[in-house]
Amino acid sequence: MVTRLMFLFLLLPLFLVSGEFTASVSKNEINLGESFTLYLTLKGGSSKSTPAIDSLKKMFIIHSQQQSSNTVIMNGQITVSKTWLFTLIPQKEGEAVIPSLTLDTSDGMLSTEPIKITILKGNAAAGSSDSSDIKGVTLTTSLTNAKPYKNEPFVYTLRLASKRELANIKMEKIDIEDAIVESNGEPKSYEEVIDGMRAGVVEFSYLITPLKAGPLKIPSAIVQGVIPIRRQNQMRSFFDDSFDPFSMMHGFGELKPFALMTEEAILEVQPPQAGLNPWLPARSLKIEEIWDESQPLQTGEPFTRGFKIVAEGIKSNQLPSLNELQTSHPHFKIYADKPELGDEVKDGIVKSYRKEHFTLIPQQSGDLLLPEISVAWWDVTKKEKVITRIPSRTVQVLPALQDGLKSQVALADEPATQVDTESQGAAIQRDPLLYVLIGGLTLLLAVAIIWGIILQKKIVRITEKKAVDVKNLDKLEKYPQHADSVPEGKQPTRNKKEKLPDLNPT
Repeated sequence: MVTRLMFLFLLLPLFLVSGEFTASVSKNEINLGESFTLYLTLKGGSSKSTPAIDSLKKMFIIHSQQQSSNTVIMNGQITVSKTWLFTLIPQKEGEAVIPSLTLDTSDGMLSTEPIKITILKGNAAAGSSDSSDIKGVTLTTSLTNAKPYKNEPFVYTLRLASKRELANIKMEKIDIEDAIVESNGEPKSYEEVIDGMRAGVVEFSYLITPLKAGPLKIPSAIVQGVIPIRRQNQMRSFFDDSFDPFSMMHGFGELKPFALMTEEAILEVQPPQAGLNPWLPARSLKIEEIWDESQPLQTGEPFTRGFKIVAEGIKSNQLPSLNELQTSHPHFKIYADKPELGDEVKDGIVKSYRKEHFTLIPQQSGDLLLPEISVAWWDVTKKEKVITRIPSRTVQVLPALQDGLKSQVALADEPATQVDTESQGAAIQRDPLLYVLIGGLTLLLAVAIIWGIILQKKIVRITEKKAVDVKNLDKLEKYPQHADSVPEGKQPTRNKKEKLPDLNPT
């Protein structure tokens, strides 16, 4: 028996058929935005890798992929098959061809035959039963500025509205040549009434800054997702288009993938105006001075001066630094703090600010002039050059305190014959508080010394009195009746068990 089993095992490869790699689709006519399934099946042999499908990415969105295996024994012949399922969504209408795809197997490289399909732009394909896949789902776009200037940011918004329940919504990254594309926050979700029906809306917002004058092409954007289909009574095959066995746990028969694509948009970016460097296109721009009137101004002592630039229609990292207008002053040492920047987009308009603080140290006393601050920019609304200014400021800087003290020391070192009585009286009048302070401290020191002497005398008297009281107490305990006639040389005896009185002078 064992010999027969071994013989059958050795003959098993003879029953295996040679490898065959084929391709098929769930339907040959598809609406633009609908999905279909591509089946790649390997019969016989074994695969060494997965099918090469990079060529499909040029024409289709690969939404998802699955894999299954099957083994059939019929008339002593064993057939092993493996199937790859790819859910594809076409990106543009017209005739398309799924090219020949290859797979590395144990029988060598195998290839499929090309398949022709038709992508229709209408809502329904001929003979299609899935024409409702994207019915009730719309995708629209909007721009806040169709003719921006170079370096002038604008908001690009995609709005997905659906009267049906959607899930797993996502959008591919937008890349634009000669422009900076930034996500304007997280996607927003809300509800509104469209044609008398409540619909869900998802908005994707982007901030686009063109870096070059001339035509600017915004490519087509694709939004993907799935539409949950309610469970039906009929049985569905595991190989049906977009069948999802896990969705049945949530009360749905399947999840239908969908994809919507926007149309390509071309804008005309206006060139910068001559004579403005740096080029600052904005709706408005203001400068606020940050100044503390109460701060002391003295030679060698630091004080602060700050500015805040507030603008609309331009980002904060485009606002100019005022450092060069400050640090070139000959009478001050000036140090710039790290600037503070801020941006927000409100009602489709970019609002920004740049806050700068400078620390100034005067190098001399007297009336010193702080320079004017001016920024030139281009008003995109009025289409004219504007200069925003902060006027110059004159400050009075006092001499350093240490210079005054040095002058007083120099006067004290001069001969007494050179200082008359009037100058001494004037010096006393100039610094009356100093002499009052010295006199008060001297008086307090004298009072403290006197109080210490009196306290010491009191402590000595209390100690002597305690000693006399202890001596008399000892005499009374030994000779209670004749305490005054204690024989000389006799010491009174004390009961050892008796407790001595507390003689602690404190």
